[in-house]
Amino acid sequence: MANAVTVALEAERLEVLRLGGSLTDDEWNLPSDCEGWTVKDVLAHLVSVFHIDLATLKVLAAHRDGNDVERINDQLVELRASSSAGEILGEYERWSRRAMRVMSLLQRRPLRDLTVGMGGLGRHPLRLLANAIVFDHYVHLRYDILAPTGPVDRPQPPHDGLRLEPIVEWCTSGLPQMSGPALYAVTAPVTLDLRGPGGGTWVYEPPRGGEKVGTVSPGGSTGVAATIRSTTDEFLVWGTRRRDWHTREVEIDGDKDLAERFLDNVNIV
Repeated sequence: MANAVTVALEAERLEVLRLGGSLTDDEWNLPSDCEGWTVKDVLAHLVSVFHIDLATLKVLAAHRDGNDVERINDQLVELRASSSAGEILGEYERWSRRAMRVMSLLQRRPLRDLTVGMGGLGRHPLRLLANAIVFDHYVHLRYDILAPTGPVDRPQPPHDGLRLEPIVEWCTSGLPQMSGPALYAVTAPVTLDLRGPGGGTWVYEPPRGGEKVGTVSPGGSTGVAATIRSTTDEFLVWGTRRRDWHTREVEIDGDKDLAERFLDNVNIV
């Protein structure tokens, strides 16, 4: 039986296929809102998420520490620079369909709770790999390809709890590791209060003792020095640094300086 995150991933997979099948030759080559990438490049990136071949492994082996996520992604896109739009869409259809079976297996015990390194994204339970891929599809489709911020004029796919619940789980659990040492500037607990589908309340706690990264836990706390309020979709925009948080729907209560240090240094990838 499929669980919620694999249902969400299949829904996003079908959105990619529908969009890709509707694009004109000119639209494939339009510059996306993802700096340096065309629409074709963004879709080539989504192919690379699913199709791990020998060429992909060579790129990954050249970046053993996995810390330069953006450079890795650029090189994987470059592998498909000579592919046609039809070839990219066909490769996506074949390999994403095959990968769905793997994603379902990763939701079952004992694999689901096995913690593995995911390069510059940190260490996470295997079950969250599907969440990460839903996140990747969601932001690239809605913010980088489709209007109003992207170049392609098509209706936006749903912004609903089916997708946003697993996405926010990925983003909040991975936020300390993805943001890295930059969050050392945040020296006291901060509450993140997100409204909308998939929303809720989380508390960021700075690292203690010999810990290298802080933690994010669901629920409120009476010991926080600042509260940041936003919506789930807005969180994805400023949390991924697609737009500066100063220009977005963000409210701060409490220690303004502390909250701004959190907002300045969050970097979800």
